[in-house]
Amino acid sequence: MSDVAHSAKTIHSREQKSRNVLLTGVTGFLGQALLERLLDNPNTTVHVLIRPRRGVSGQRRLAELLDNDAFAVWRERVGPAAVAHTLAHRLRVIEADLGADLPDLPADLDLVLHSASLVTFDEPLDSAMAVNVGGPAGLYQALLRAGGDPHVIHVSTSYVNTERTAHAYENSVEHDLDWRAELDGAARTRTQLERLSRLAEASALTGEDPMPATPAGREAWVRAQLRERGRSRAAELGWTDVYTLTKALGERVAEELWAGSGHRLTILRPTIIESALARPFPGWLDGFKVADPLIAAYAKGRLVGFPGQAESIIDIVPVDIVVDTAAAAAASPGLHGQARYFQVGTGTSNPVTLGEVRQHVMEYFAEHPYTDRQGRPISPKPWQFSTPDQLSAWSRRRRRALTLAQRSLRLAPGIRSPRARIRHSLAQLDVLDSYVQIYRSYTCASTTYDDRNTRALLAAHDPNGRNVTQIEWRSYFQEVHLPRLVALMDSYRARSKNQRQLAAVSSADNGESAIPRSRPRREINHPRTSSVERSARSA
Repeated sequence: MSDVAHSAKTIHSREQKSRNVLLTGVTGFLGQALLERLLDNPNTTVHVLIRPRRGVSGQRRLAELLDNDAFAVWRERVGPAAVAHTLAHRLRVIEADLGADLPDLPADLDLVLHSASLVTFDEPLDSAMAVNVGGPAGLYQALLRAGGDPHVIHVSTSYVNTERTAHAYENSVEHDLDWRAELDGAARTRTQLERLSRLAEASALTGEDPMPATPAGREAWVRAQLRERGRSRAAELGWTDVYTLTKALGERVAEELWAGSGHRLTILRPTIIESALARPFPGWLDGFKVADPLIAAYAKGRLVGFPGQAESIIDIVPVDIVVDTAAAAAASPGLHGQARYFQVGTGTSNPVTLGEVRQHVMEYFAEHPYTDRQGRPISPKPWQFSTPDQLSAWSRRRRRALTLAQRSLRLAPGIRSPRARIRHSLAQLDVLDSYVQIYRSYTCASTTYDDRNTRALLAAHDPNGRNVTQIEWRSYFQEVHLPRLVALMDSYRARSKNQRQLAAVSSADNGESAIPRSRPRREINHPRTSSVERSARSA
């Protein structure tokens, strides 16, 4: 990896003059990488939009963020005094929620890096719309009120065009949707469902309907309905999921409100962002990304099937190359009143197939097997590719068998353990079905993403700099990505062990048995911190 690890351009490396930058999404994966790079220039003041959470102020959250390993190399390089000075003088917190009304923003901003978004692919329709569409609308309206003229870099995703065209070019997404109508419609849908849930509660209290009768139950029902509305609305309008739909509408917000008002706009479209090649350090990763939960399941011997085909291209890009592109775009802002587009990926210039990824992963874990909780090496099951339809058919057969067994056990109410295992297995089938729906758009899609604008931008910014053609995939996976992924798996295991121990102590203190119940073996790994299933909201 030495040939690609040397370039570390700052976001304002050509001109080390004073700069005022606004950064959203600082607590997210890309947001942390952007902030780490911005700190290179001692003359840059960074305003970070960050919301308080659970009684913790935005300032405290930022201080805790700088303790993350993303900033470890920087902290070691500059020393404790400089870290304290940076936090006190160069980083300015704007406490606000991106989905709500924003306070007045500085009028003298030079650059805005908007990377905040919800990246959960099955997010409820209203929250996805509020953050990914309403969020940028509020941001650009606040910038217009401030009266300045910063260059805005709006982070989107290449997948706004997935399955809408065979080859996605670096230009505006073609559609005639009214983003305001979609945003208002999503909010009205929640209101209607909340009203319906209260009617359902009244029915449940009279015994006429088995709908939830508690506030928590109502909210869970409403969110489940809104997830389904998000899936159906995206499919109806021609997008793969609610994430790509709302990101496409977010682009239109930026084009209309910011570029349309005569300002400079860059839309940055990464593909699947993965662990760093070199910066802040090789392998840096803050949590599981798109394919990582399934790779972890393979390492643990729990992978039922991987949705996709061996010859399919999986378009992943290291996070520091995305930051390199942002740095190059910031150094060359473009023209007023015009939007420009840069797609940052590897599928066109240096593609890697799922079959090649499988080979790299299998080789790695054959040489470095993951171990179970007793320290015994795990021999993974063969990695088999299956189409989404095949996995769905297997799930239906398995579900029918489990449902029949569940009905039979209802006749034997004294038997508890098998029923618990069946409920757990049914829940795992729900997870599998969710994965199949989510992954089909990212591991089975045929769309390719043009990157000519991006290649030209990077070459003009630094002819000797890092670019995706220099990535050697076996080295990247086996020396950079997978060791870090294993470290994350270990940390999740340790966290789970600590939680079990605390629960056991608590049960003992309450006079209950401290012996934990045995848990059935999972068929598919589903870590709580997976970015597929949890929100990576970064505002």
